[in-house]
Amino acid sequence: MKKAVNLLILATAYIWAFPVTLIGLLFNGVLCLFRQVVYVRRYKLVVVWATKKDSWYEKTFWAKWAGSTIGACITLRSDYADNEPTFKHETIHVRQCYRLGVFQPLCYGLILAAIKLGCPAGKPYYDNPFEVEARREEKNG
Repeated sequence: MKKAVNLLILATAYIWAFPVTLIGLLFNGVLCLFRQVVYVRRYKLVVVWATKKDSWYEKTFWAKWAGSTIGACITLRSDYADNEPTFKHETIHVRQCYRLGVFQPLCYGLILAAIKLGCPAGKPYYDNPFEVEARREEKNG
C-alpha cells in the first residue's frame, strides 16, 4: 500500500511539474538537433543531457555553470557529466520543481530579483534559497 501511495505522489508531482519539464525537453531537443547537447541517461523520471565539449553553446553560456535544471530535465556541462555532487545538486532542483510545479521558475526568478534589488551586497545566485537548499542537500548526501 505504501509503495502505491508513493507512486501516486510521484506521478502527481511529475504531472504538476510537466509544463516546466516540457519546456526543458523542447529546449534541449532543439539544442540536440543543433548538436550542442547530447542525451546522457534517464534517472527515474529525470532526463539528463550534457553539453557537447567545445560547442558554441558550452563556450558561450556555460563558463560559470556546472549544471542547469528545467523541470525534470538536467543539463550538465561536458566536464561535469559524470560528477555525482553536481548531479545530486541538480536533482534537488528537480525535487523543488515537483513541489512548486509551474510556480518554481517564477519563484526562483522573483527571489533572484528581490535579492539583487533589496540586498545590493547580496549575491543573487549564491544567496537564493533554492540554491542554498541544493548546496546543503548536496553536501549532506
